[in-house]
Amino acid sequence: MKPGIERHPAYLFGRWIREQRLARHIGMRDMAVLLDIDLCRYSEIEHGIIRWLNDNTATKLMHQLFDHPQDKGEFLDKWQDARMAEPKLTCLGDVLELVEVLPPRPIKKKNGERMTAEEMIELGKFVLAPLDERTEEFSSQHPIRAGG
Repeated sequence: MKPGIERHPAYLFGRWIREQRLARHIGMRDMAVLLDIDLCRYSEIEHGIIRWLNDNTATKLMHQLFDHPQDKGEFLDKWQDARMAEPKLTCLGDVLELVEVLPPRPIKKKNGERMTAEEMIELGKFVLAPLDERTEEFSSQHPIRAGG
């Protein structure tokens, strides 16, 4: 995790949402379906990247996790703090260090060869890039997608 991110209001909001979801024994995939968003976007919300969390989705999230008015009020307060926080967290690269997304051991490509260190770094950069910047051109050049 990048230094100082653990105090960012959006990150704290995402971690708090994760704790609330886990306390209710709801899986990430199930929560994403309930909110009508894809799993990648929901995962980013739990990391504090709240650009996917519009008013409609936030209302659904609040109703899925909270029953009591004081809990709903706490949700709204934390969400407002997260929305107003600067700098904005826009992608996982704002939250995580590249080394945190790299696998602990080499990955094999489709042809059975191990990925080089440079290829693994490119994979990490791809994972940390904002979803809307992951163009087909970049994906097709990636060693795993391109078939090595």
